[in-house]
Amino acid sequence: MLALLKRIFDNLEEYLLVFALGSMVIYIFIQIIFRYIFSLPLAWSEELSRFTFVWLIYLGASLAVKRSRHLRVDAALFLYPKAFRPYVTLLGDLLFLLFAIVIAKETATLAYTITFVRPQVSPAMQIPMGLAYLAIPFSFGLMICRIIQNIATFFRTNLKQKASSSVDIMQR
Repeated sequence: MLALLKRIFDNLEEYLLVFALGSMVIYIFIQIIFRYIFSLPLAWSEELSRFTFVWLIYLGASLAVKRSRHLRVDAALFLYPKAFRPYVTLLGDLLFLLFAIVIAKETATLAYTITFVRPQVSPAMQIPMGLAYLAIPFSFGLMICRIIQNIATFFRTNLKQKASSSVDIMQR
């Protein structure tokens, strides 16, 4: 059971992206059929496609963080000696972690406000607008988890390297 939960969490972005993209294709296909064959455009499918697209963007950003494909200035790494580059990358991850925490907190507050304090609903589907805004704190929460995983991996690999190098020195 624990292995299944770990596998789901490790691939959560991929599962959600496949589901969101597949469902968005279906909404748009239904919209095209109703608009051009039956001359009855559907407002809900356009709105749902828009909301799904927002979720796709932010989940894709989380996937980019997971795969270390997010935007960063790698050219600056070459300004440092090779031995310092992992530590500069670690510093960048720590700064990005701080940024992600601030964004997740602020946007969660915004989603809560839009849903419960000053409720807003979408025009066509009449669902809480907070569901669309929730994409940002949810995805940044996933980014926080992925950054922490990257930082943990950094420390694990560096501790193993230091431990193996100290064993090598003792064996000499």
